[in-house]
Amino acid sequence: MTRSIYDFAEYESDKEAEKRDTTYSYSGQENLGWLLRKPTSVTAHVEGKKLIHKTIYEPSTGNVLETQPPAGESKETETGTYAGQFGSAGEANGEFSSPKGVAVASDGDVYVVDANNHRVQEFSSSGTYITQWGSKGTGNGQFEIPWAVAIASDGDVYVTDVELDRVQEFSSSGTYITQWGSEGKEDGQFKSPKSIAVASNGDVYVVDTGNDRVQEFTSTGTYIKQWGSIGTENGQFNSPQAIAIAASGDVYVAGFEDKVQEFTSAGEYITKWDSEGKGYGQMSDPAGIAVAANAMCTLAK
Repeated sequence: MTRSIYDFAEYESDKEAEKRDTTYSYSGQENLGWLLRKPTSVTAHVEGKKLIHKTIYEPSTGNVLETQPPAGESKETETGTYAGQFGSAGEANGEFSSPKGVAVASDGDVYVVDANNHRVQEFSSSGTYITQWGSKGTGNGQFEIPWAVAIASDGDVYVTDVELDRVQEFSSSGTYITQWGSEGKEDGQFKSPKSIAVASNGDVYVVDTGNDRVQEFTSTGTYIKQWGSIGTENGQFNSPQAIAIAASGDVYVAGFEDKVQEFTSAGEYITKWDSEGKGYGQMSDPAGIAVAANAMCTLAK
């Protein structure tokens, strides 16, 4: 069973809408005039809750506020019950500038890739700021454009960087451990790696977006294998964007070809669903995916 989180926008008074398909909806307090755009990441909470990041714009200026939907009375929707929010635009602790990825550790702590601030921030499950690490640069522990984050069962944190074409591994507190990857098409190289997931055995799967493939590594970065090529056939990709791993070990990959494909842990194609549109179970350029413990897939579009 698949549940989609639908792309929606709201516009203030007679502000002209973008030339794209939208459906009009509110979340939290109504009539605030915030412009809600595509979520860039989604993850399944360890307690079953979903954390959905949406990019939010201030309609009078067009500035990105980068926060969760506005707080308000909790209400049931087709995408779940609104649970809470944290964050605002800025550079201080707990603030964000273009957060791109989010992951939840087994203890409930939430790790957010704060891309334009070149850092990762850690919060409690209720949104209380804990710590951060990273700065702009190319050295160990630094980032240019960090994009995605994944947490291993031992608590180690893996972060991709689409500008430096590498993966860095950190301890749960942010201590640098190791890194791997460089720009290219060879085994273990990347071109804009945009998503990452860690299997229960510790293997790390990276969506190598610019090379239209998935690569698998050991927990320390040793190359294991890859699969995928550009195309529209089963097992092929056209700018894959997101990856998630089920408890069974099956791997789910979503991308701009308006489909989700399921593979075995060894990369063997199993099935797909690819109904383009705005209806239930349909999708348009899915950019995030998560698999809950009951094997239900949640998409961010």
